[in-house]
Order: sequence, then C-alpha cells, then structure tokens
Amino acid sequence: MTGAPSRNASEPPALEPAASAEQILSPDAPLVIAGRTVVVREYNYAESLEAASLGAALIADIAVTLAGSQVRYDRVRPLFAKHRRAVMALIALATGADQEWIATLPRAQGELLQNTWFAVNCGFFVHEAAVILLEDRRLASRSTGPTSSSASPMPASGATTTSSEEPGAS
Repeated sequence: MTGAPSRNASEPPALEPAASAEQILSPDAPLVIAGRTVVVREYNYAESLEAASLGAALIADIAVTLAGSQVRYDRVRPLFAKHRRAVMALIALATGADQEWIATLPRAQGELLQNTWFAVNCGFFVHEAAVILLEDRRLASRSTGPTSSSASPMPASGATTTSSEEPGAS
C-alpha cells in the first residue's frame, strides 16, 4: 500500500497550520490576473489616509447604504460602478498596478480583482463609514435636545368640543 503515510489510530489527525499573526494582521491576497501576478494588499496607515481622500464620496455612500442595515456586499457592490474612477484608483493603490491596466481587464478578471480588493480592504471601508454614522448620530442627538412644545390653547377660552354639544348629537 503506497501513497499516504500510515498513522497510528490513536494519533490525532494532522491539523492545518494555524494562521500566523502576520497573515491575520496583513491579509495580502496574491492573484494571477490576465497572466500577471498581482498582490492585493490591505492599506497601511499612509495608504489609508490616501484611500480616505480618494474614496470620500464612496465611503459617504457606503455609510448611507449601511445606515440601519447589515453590512452586506450586495448592497455595497453597486456603488463601485457609481464611483468607478475612485474604485480604479483605490484598487491601484492596493495593488501597485496601473489604473489603465486595471481598466482594460476582461470583465471576469476585473470582477475577481475588484472582489478581492474589497474583501481585503472592507474593514477599512466599514470603519470609515461607521465613523460617519457615529458622528451623524452624535450630532443628531445634540441637536434634538430639549425643545419647546407648540402653544396650548388658553385655559379660559370657554369653548368645548364634546360630541353631546354638537347639533344632532344623541
């Protein structure tokens, strides 16, 4: 019998190696796109500042989309077309690829790159959108403090509106 090495029945099965801290903290995703190896990186600090600037309108729309609902890719994905120029720049920032090359990819390859880019960097976008939502909530609670109510009718007006006083009431 050749093939898999034999193991003693009392030995536990071999486990896959655990993800290293580096893999968890930096979830880079290598891909082959249109015959070229591309590594989609999570934004580092400096890149995140640039990404926040480049993607400000996209992030604002993500915040609106996520307000009061669950974070779901199918709700965010349509925004990529609306903000396509920013998305191209944001993907280029995460990959080091030229925007012109990204723009000319076949549809399926472009979708794969876009989906991978967002999977690797969605934490950044969700965080930035949450900051907007929290600030909006803070400002709303500040502006809805104690307010005066509308004026009540004067107590000595003498007019009553009970149904027994209306003509034809029984």
